[in-house]
Amino acid sequence: MYWFSQARQMLNGDTLPFLEPSQRQTLLAQITQAQGEVQATHALLASTGVGVDTSVLMGWHRLVLECWHLRLQTRTHP
Repeated sequence: MYWFSQARQMLNGDTLPFLEPSQRQTLLAQITQAQGEVQATHALLASTGVGVDTSVLMGWHRLVLECWHLRLQTRTHP
């Protein structure tokens, strides 16, 4: 959730010249959806104790990697 929040802040506020507006919107939509999924999963896990399918976790992990890459680009892009 931390990295999703960080990326959302960057996408909503920072100037990111290395991203096209459509890329920015797509990534923001993916992050917003993932945040909702993670919150719902936390609630279900707390109430049922049932685990999360690995394929779902991998999707979130891929998105976190994109968030990390976004942060890296903001630090290295002039």
